[in-house]
Amino acid sequence: MALRKLIVAILALVVLLIAAILVVPGFIDWNSHKAEIVAAVRDATGRDLAIDGDIGLSVLPAPALSVQGVRLASVPGAISADMLRLRELEVRVALWPLISGQVKVNSVRLIAPELVLEVLADGRRNWDFQAMAAADDPSSDAAGDGPGLDLSLDSIAIDEGVVIYRDQRSGTEERIDAIQLAGSAGSLRGPFQFKGTARPRQVPLSFETALDVLNGGKPVGLRLTLGLIGTEARLGFTGRLSGIDAAPKLHGQLTVSAQDLAAVQGIALPSGRAPDLLRQSLELKAALDASAQAVGLNDITLRLGETRASGAVSVGLGEQPSIDLALAIGRLNLDRLMPADAGEGAAPASKGGGDAAKAAAGTGFALPTLPANLRGSVAVTIDGLGYRGGVVSQMQLDASARDGQLRLDRLSALLPGGSDLRLSGQSATVEGGPRFDGKLDMASDNLRGLLQWLGADPAMVPAGRLANMVLTSNFMLTGAQLQVTDLNLRLDNTAISGAGTYLLQARPSFGVALSVDRVNLDGYLPAAAAASGKNADAAGPAKSKATATAAGSLALLEEFDGNLNLRVGELTYNAAPVRGIAAELSLVGGKLTVRRATVQDLAGAGLALSGSGEGFAAAPSGR
Repeated sequence: MALRKLIVAILALVVLLIAAILVVPGFIDWNSHKAEIVAAVRDATGRDLAIDGDIGLSVLPAPALSVQGVRLASVPGAISADMLRLRELEVRVALWPLISGQVKVNSVRLIAPELVLEVLADGRRNWDFQAMAAADDPSSDAAGDGPGLDLSLDSIAIDEGVVIYRDQRSGTEERIDAIQLAGSAGSLRGPFQFKGTARPRQVPLSFETALDVLNGGKPVGLRLTLGLIGTEARLGFTGRLSGIDAAPKLHGQLTVSAQDLAAVQGIALPSGRAPDLLRQSLELKAALDASAQAVGLNDITLRLGETRASGAVSVGLGEQPSIDLALAIGRLNLDRLMPADAGEGAAPASKGGGDAAKAAAGTGFALPTLPANLRGSVAVTIDGLGYRGGVVSQMQLDASARDGQLRLDRLSALLPGGSDLRLSGQSATVEGGPRFDGKLDMASDNLRGLLQWLGADPAMVPAGRLANMVLTSNFMLTGAQLQVTDLNLRLDNTAISGAGTYLLQARPSFGVALSVDRVNLDGYLPAAAAASGKNADAAGPAKSKATATAAGSLALLEEFDGNLNLRVGELTYNAAPVRGIAAELSLVGGKLTVRRATVQDLAGAGLALSGSGEGFAAAPSGR
């Protein structure tokens, strides 16, 4: 009996000792140990830690730690004094694995954390700590999941998280709000799984990611899915992540899909009614290679509604950014993508004086200015572009940018009506702003068909005219004016050369100098108009109506300013040739001045006149 009582007493004592070990920590005032905790964090990170709230620790029924009001200081010079703010931290650990030497964390919960990642003006980053010895020494077991620490994390949760990235050098700031995250980690080296929601730039996103086990710096598998909440838009990536310790790189397959791009815009970019171009589905697949220095998309296959495209794009992210794009598009039908009333129902041009016409003219044109350090190239081809009921085929764009200048090697297309268009040129920065110098070449074997496609009505011109055209010219465009030089135009059998300038200002103003070899006006005037010259006596009421119309048309002379220098070798009207026509006139502020107008041969006689006129909108007068 004595031996039995002794055994029972010993067992009871052991139980009491174990109970004391497990229960007593719950009665310790851990707040009195804040100084030791702060000192340990300072030694490890070189940063000050503040614990404004209480620290609580209990062992039964499972070890649990709670800390409230945690703040970790940022580096000197940062805009935000704290790098991390945490309202509360909760950690729960499994008891029996802990007794056997394994740390199995049942759950970690971070409540209202705010993490500020900041790059200072001198290039320092606040997430670069005064490195812990283990982090500096790759051979240390503490640097990873070494044999001395067997840790797993069943559940990690973040509630109401915020991440802010700020770069003092560029003045940029990005913010991600409303982070809700749930995940797990098999060990300190993975595998990791996370999913949740967040609002970057107030755009509601869902995310889900999985990262395989980290293995000595070797590439690791990564899967990521992003979704726009409220739509069926998804972005997915499946591939590998390499260079984690030094220069991370992504390589894999990227997919993007959306059932309705207009719905995506309505949530991601709520800026009014979405254009019809976005009211269709999108599918994109590409091979992605990305690093901190460059992003490349190769083997792109794109479907936008019924349109198919393929190509590649490369973007450089270094000190000298670059972008190179190559894209081949099949058939694109703009008529289906544009509103049915586009281009229709527009207000007619004002024929009288008024502010409407002046407002429509605009107040100038702003040429875009390219960043001086941007380099890039664009090569785009479109097999067929449906527009206005016709097809623009073989469209090609080749352009490049370097040192702040744009070089347009080629913009060409085959237009309806057997017409060929080609544009080229180069921009330059001069005193007063950017300038573009270009060359235009255009030819048409069916000018009448081209005009009909553009919405003009050439029916008034007799058949046989407007058959062919060849046009070449140079031009110079700035924010203030458009200049056309070396103009050479052949229209049917008429050759025209000259130059012109149009000022881009509120009141239309232009100057034109033209030289015409010969033109037969009878061939371009309607038959009724040509006959009217031979039947002037039969005018009657029609003549009065025509006179009223002509008087109303004179009001247009009040709406613009201009200078005209015209030379015509021979002009045929009513079957009568008029030779040696020359005219120099100007129109300024509604006053027309004919400096010189001469005709060398009009039915065997010469003619010269000069003078001025004004009051065209009301009661014209001249001298």
